[in-house]
Amino acid sequence: GDGVVRPTFATQHVFIRQLFVAREVAMEGFLEVDVASMKVVELRKELKERGKDTRGLKAALQKRLRDAIEEEKIEKEKPQQERQQQQQQDVDERTGPEQTEEQAEKRKRDTKDNVDAKKKKQKLKTNDKQGQDKDFDAKAAMNVDEHGVPIQRDQQEVPSLMKQPARTNRDPLEEVALVHWDPSTVSKPTWNAELVEAIYENEIRGNSVAGERFRRGMRTLELTRYLEEYLWKTLEDGMKSEAHLLSIVHLINQKFYEGLEVWPSLRDRPELFAAFFQNVVRIMQSTPGSPSVSGIRERCCFLLFLSNALASLEEPMVRKEVLRIFGLPLWHHIPVGRRELEFASYPALARAWVSIEKREAKRARNNRGGVESHLHKLEQKPVAAALPNLLHLYWRMLLTASTPLHGKMTSDLKGAADAFCQYFASLMVDLLSQLPTRRIVLVWADAQAVLVGSRHSKLYKESPTNNGFRRLVDRATMYAGFGIDGGSGEPLRADDMQAAEDNKAFKLQQLFFHFWKDQEGALDLALAPVSKIQSGKALHNFVMGLSVPQLEELACTQLRLLSPDFAKAILPASHFADKKELLAAVVVEKFSTDFAPLPASAIAEKMSLYPDEFDVGDPRLTDTIDRRLLEAHKIGSTAEMQLLLPSGFPKLGLQYLTMEDYLLRHLELFRLEAAAAVRDDLMECLLRLQPKVKEDGQVQLLGWARMALPLEGMQTGVVDPPRVGCSVPAKVTASLQLGLSSARSQQAKYEWSKLRQGDIVYLVELHIQDTLPEHEENRPNSGVMRRFGLKRLRGAKLLDDAEVNGVNSLKLQISLDPSQYSRDVSQNLDTTSFHLVMRRKGKENNYPAVLSCLQQMLAGDDVGERDVPFWLRDVLLGYGKPGAATSPMEASEASDVVSLDFGDTFQDEDHLRGCFAADVKFDVSTPLPATWDKDSGFFCRLSYKGNNTDPHHAELFGQRESLTSFARTGKNESRGIRFTRAQIMAIACGVRPGLTLIQGPPGTGKTDVAVQIARLLHRNFPQERTLVITHSNHALNDIFAKIAGKGDGSDGGIAQRYLLRLGRGESELKMRDDDDEGEDDPRMRSVQTFDEMLDFRKEGLQDMEIAEQNMASSTAISSTPDPGHLQSKSLADIFLDPDSSFGYDFTRQGRIDQLLHRRQVLLQRVAILASSMGFNQDEASTASYSCENARHFWTVEVLPTWELFLKEKDKVGGDQQGSANAPIVFPFKDFFVKIGNSLQGESEHLKADGFLLLPDRSEEELFEYISSIFHDLEECRPFELLTHASERGNFLLTKHAKLIAMTCTHAAMRRSDFLRLSLFFDSIIVEESAQITEVESFIPLALQKGGTRLKRAVLIGDHKQLPPVIRCAALRRESHMDQSLFARLVRLGVPSILLDRQGRSRPRIADLYRWHYPGLGDLHHVNDEPFYNRATGGFAHVFQVVDVPDSHEHSPAPHAFQNLGEAEYLASVFQYARLCRHRRERISVLTTYASQKQLLRDVFARRCGQNPLFGMPANISTVDEFQGQQNDIVLLSLVRTASIGHIRDARRLVVALSRARLSLYVFCNYELFSGCQEMSPLFHQSKHLPLQLQLVLGEDATTERGIEELEVDSSYLVENASDMHSLVDKRVAEHWQKMQSTEDKNEKPLSAQETSDN
Repeated sequence: GDGVVRPTFATQHVFIRQLFVAREVAMEGFLEVDVASMKVVELRKELKERGKDTRGLKAALQKRLRDAIEEEKIEKEKPQQERQQQQQQDVDERTGPEQTEEQAEKRKRDTKDNVDAKKKKQKLKTNDKQGQDKDFDAKAAMNVDEHGVPIQRDQQEVPSLMKQPARTNRDPLEEVALVHWDPSTVSKPTWNAELVEAIYENEIRGNSVAGERFRRGMRTLELTRYLEEYLWKTLEDGMKSEAHLLSIVHLINQKFYEGLEVWPSLRDRPELFAAFFQNVVRIMQSTPGSPSVSGIRERCCFLLFLSNALASLEEPMVRKEVLRIFGLPLWHHIPVGRRELEFASYPALARAWVSIEKREAKRARNNRGGVESHLHKLEQKPVAAALPNLLHLYWRMLLTASTPLHGKMTSDLKGAADAFCQYFASLMVDLLSQLPTRRIVLVWADAQAVLVGSRHSKLYKESPTNNGFRRLVDRATMYAGFGIDGGSGEPLRADDMQAAEDNKAFKLQQLFFHFWKDQEGALDLALAPVSKIQSGKALHNFVMGLSVPQLEELACTQLRLLSPDFAKAILPASHFADKKELLAAVVVEKFSTDFAPLPASAIAEKMSLYPDEFDVGDPRLTDTIDRRLLEAHKIGSTAEMQLLLPSGFPKLGLQYLTMEDYLLRHLELFRLEAAAAVRDDLMECLLRLQPKVKEDGQVQLLGWARMALPLEGMQTGVVDPPRVGCSVPAKVTASLQLGLSSARSQQAKYEWSKLRQGDIVYLVELHIQDTLPEHEENRPNSGVMRRFGLKRLRGAKLLDDAEVNGVNSLKLQISLDPSQYSRDVSQNLDTTSFHLVMRRKGKENNYPAVLSCLQQMLAGDDVGERDVPFWLRDVLLGYGKPGAATSPMEASEASDVVSLDFGDTFQDEDHLRGCFAADVKFDVSTPLPATWDKDSGFFCRLSYKGNNTDPHHAELFGQRESLTSFARTGKNESRGIRFTRAQIMAIACGVRPGLTLIQGPPGTGKTDVAVQIARLLHRNFPQERTLVITHSNHALNDIFAKIAGKGDGSDGGIAQRYLLRLGRGESELKMRDDDDEGEDDPRMRSVQTFDEMLDFRKEGLQDMEIAEQNMASSTAISSTPDPGHLQSKSLADIFLDPDSSFGYDFTRQGRIDQLLHRRQVLLQRVAILASSMGFNQDEASTASYSCENARHFWTVEVLPTWELFLKEKDKVGGDQQGSANAPIVFPFKDFFVKIGNSLQGESEHLKADGFLLLPDRSEEELFEYISSIFHDLEECRPFELLTHASERGNFLLTKHAKLIAMTCTHAAMRRSDFLRLSLFFDSIIVEESAQITEVESFIPLALQKGGTRLKRAVLIGDHKQLPPVIRCAALRRESHMDQSLFARLVRLGVPSILLDRQGRSRPRIADLYRWHYPGLGDLHHVNDEPFYNRATGGFAHVFQVVDVPDSHEHSPAPHAFQNLGEAEYLASVFQYARLCRHRRERISVLTTYASQKQLLRDVFARRCGQNPLFGMPANISTVDEFQGQQNDIVLLSLVRTASIGHIRDARRLVVALSRARLSLYVFCNYELFSGCQEMSPLFHQSKHLPLQLQLVLGEDATTERGIEELEVDSSYLVENASDMHSLVDKRVAEHWQKMQSTEDKNEKPLSAQETSDN
């Protein structure tokens, strides 16, 4: 981190990304060397081989070593008393207490060397542990803790091994917190004005905007909860303190920046927040006479605070205060005439204005003031004058930011002014992008010419196009131009907008005709078509011919466009290029359509699907030094100033203006996220390739990269002409020739040869140079170009599979992006001069499909609105009543009684009664419906009236006495689950029409609820179709397997023939991921060369072709069926259940094969039926030849025979009751007799057809079975008529399948195909919806044309767990792109159902995250079953926080952290668990950082992977990746030792703590993490447990010990990782010694594999 080469970094498991040497030269690339064991000569040689400057290396290393030794020596010589004095002085320096004269004099006498030594001491943070231990023991003897707090008696009696260690290396601010506001030491904080002022000046004021955000002081204040525990609790005393109020503002901004919750801790006293907000607004009203840097920065923070408040309008206390500032009183600052025009258009606003006037007049009378002056007083109130005052300061800052440097105009002042302008423009974007503030602020901004004046300012015109201020002004202009009705907020259609523009132009013509006809050119404009006014040119020429006074009269008096204050006070300012030009622009842009912003469809059309060099080089996507330096040199400000400037990205908030706005924001953000991901992969490849320039100017690659190859040749192919209405080619193809010789791994060559049609590749052109041309200085990718030499980046899609030419050559046929190709041609760039081709993992290249979907929806006439159900549209945009979509039925329909068949959802009557209100009427006398099986158990039908949640009537059928409760093993059958009341409510709401939100905390059965909803939808509405969407293939396969159930629908599931799963599937994606990770196919272990790999691949393809041929032959429609052959086969084989899948999967082709197999089996049954009815072999063969023949046979033979039997039965008058006992009369007796004879002794088949042989079956039931054969053949008939595979697949998708499952990514990739095929569905269930980005949740809702058929939308998730994964931190922080649709709907107040019982974890482990879910209880089995009450064998406790104090983090790359000590410790614990006979499949290893995950895999592979005694754990993963999964034992590594990191996010912490079912062991630096307030629940649960891992030696996984049965004397306390390693080595030696002794006794020893299995 600080560039010092330390031996602690030297390990073979750690890859050092950057090693700084004497001259601070960054060495790029990976060093796989042991630095500690290398001599200087060897290190110099290593650096020279990489072309690095090594001058002064030895001297620099020696100097650093001497300094370190000297610092350590000085530190050891200092007595403890002097160290404590120094620590107190550090506290005084930060808090600013008064100093004595002796202390001041002593400080003056300090020499420079002593000062330097103190600084070094503070940096190294070396502490005298012995002295601290003595101090701790002395305090313990006095019955106080290390902080001087009295120890309670119960705490004193805790054994010594339970004591927590004293905190060392405290930050001075932490010491201040302990004294003044820490809850553990201070019961009630007391306000101290000097303390607040000192902290504000020293720690806060320079940090929030102008300084580095990540400085220690600001972080420490936030960690110690300075805001919640001190500032907010003492706010009443500090309300008049400016430092107190602004400290709160700064810390709220800090929390927003870090993504932490802000308002929950402040919402307990809303009246206090109102007073705070109003006082902050009042303070900000006083504009400084001569703007100072600090004053401007404080107002920047206030603007940022307002933006954050605008993003939190769901909070009532925030919304109330924010809307007062941007509400109707703001119109006091617009012309009276303009205000009257607005009131005439929107009478509701006029009534609200009258109400405000009356209230203010009454207040004026009560205050004995004149009623005449009450309006003037209202104008001057801080609430009404806040935004106008900020605008006045904004005009001044525009002038300051555009003034050249001179005298007092310093770079810091210019930078602060520029920052203020950007923050104000960002605030205007926020105000104009949501309806609650837009309708008022837009009129005010229009009257003050905010946007027009900004665009005509010098700062705007002189800034480059990529300048932050210019981007923000353009975005605000775009939002102001959206066509929205100012009164209702409804979006205007294109024809309505055109009519409004025509009406404005016509009124302007009338004005010209009445008042300006004597002016030259006015009469021509008055009599011209309105299109001439709208063109802008003629109108501009006319107004420019007027004088300035005439323009002021036209704009301010007649048209009432501008406020007179603006014309008098603002226009004379010199920051406008031309006063007349500005007035003319106000008039022209108001009436001309030429200046209107581009529509969203045009913006989307210009965007390419693939990122280019400008996108990946956009400095806004990163917070690295490149961005800061790049932005700093543009406006002459300090580098730190630029870190927090608004990025200008679109923001995802609560509400959107229109569906067009909704889609455009997501399109831009999704494209930026893809660009950031491509940028990271590209940088990784360039770092590995190490490109250099040779003498001849060619690019040379010194290294190699697995994901990139050099391009040997490129030829452009077909360039199709543009389509009608387009300006870019319709299609551009090219061929690439790649060189495989540079790939130094056979596996890499094999992966490149596996590229297939549809994969994405990237063409890279490099141009490395030390300095950039002058015209490229301000290009956004210049920082990346300087470092990596990137010149051009283009994307392409493969048109065909990769073709291998020889051994070292690969040919690709690609399709280029037409817009990128057209741009290259227009700039006369060589379209074939690329150097590299880069690929990415397959699942990371799905973004073009999502972008294409959004572009297509934006290009439509209705901009996607027609594809969204009308009842869901307002809720998606964030308007209307939050609960409107949950019951979209009309009032007349709501009063009707709706009955729903709940099947086997309830286990018994007590279960049913316990789930609903006591006034439900239960009817047990209703006869069993004919469609229900009387032996299938307990069923019920519930009747609902209106929109009530509880039913008002329940019909019970076939009640059973007792059933199995919720099973720990999680069986698929729904009747094995005793649903809780909350789950029943969720199921009931999910089956009914409307939007249903189901929040499921960890382990509450979200998947089981989704499965039951899908089953009941099919049971109640068999003709309707349901779409199931998940985020991952793993979750999709899980829910799909449960929905399938037994496959025949007898268990409440859906028959397999109605199920369809789209997408590649988990198995194929898993295979591709393993290939990407370098884990090859097991059959390839003997493959050594690339040629052998190709042969292996061809062999696999041949095997696949043979298998397909065999499948085709087995399912083909035979033209000459042989009933004799069928009769020769065993009838037990013939009459297998036709719904059985026979190994077919649930993909489209698998379902077709299964249906064809089903058709074949059913036709065989028809042949048997025909032969049993007396037909000969030929006739039976004809009847079973096809579905059409079977249909004819049913109509002509079977049905008439049955009708004749019924007539004869009526004639005998009931003598033939029980046809099974009258075989002579029943015509189909022989058919069932043959079945019965064949099934005798075949118990596995009795379940399928044996029920037909029961003697109590009536003739009607038996004939119903026969009719079902012909009914099922009708379902197979289309697949017989359609001979092409694609036709069959399309019919299966659009007509036959009743439940279709896919991932959200596949839905985006195939949306165009679904629309073309007219896919329709009635219900949609989205699982894991809180983990899916909003746009990926939206696309499945818009998969069908019109969207009117969709009746139900069920979103299941948990917004209190981790949000969607967004790689770009800037998009996550500033744009809130990680906001899911589920989370936004919850924020909007849409009613949701909370599942309140968990059945995954032991109660002790559930307590770790129960605080996050108030009211979360446990299912009875986690308390009652022995499985949950037994201890974890070998471990003393089921949960422990294990302190690892002697291990330290390091960062091999930016934002990548590793901790080798914790990794080794976890490996030893895993080995110990395996020696205790815990199965490795029951153990998962988790960590909070991807870099640590790779290190763990390396360590485990070395220590466990090759040893059959241990093996690898079930998972080594990050917490984020493991969300949604679980395991019995979880080992968690928190990694960090210098700072807390992102585990502070409560959502990530909850996920980490909720993955374990039985045992959880957290390994961390206790000293660091115990001081984090967000993690206090974790450490509170562990306060009575030792910080060293406590084991029970001699115990294994078969123990019967209870979780509370532990004798301290029988346990073993592990001191550290080395002790754990020694213990494992000893146990392993004992194990092998025991095996050896077994062999000596000539007994058969356990094999290694048997040992591993045990």
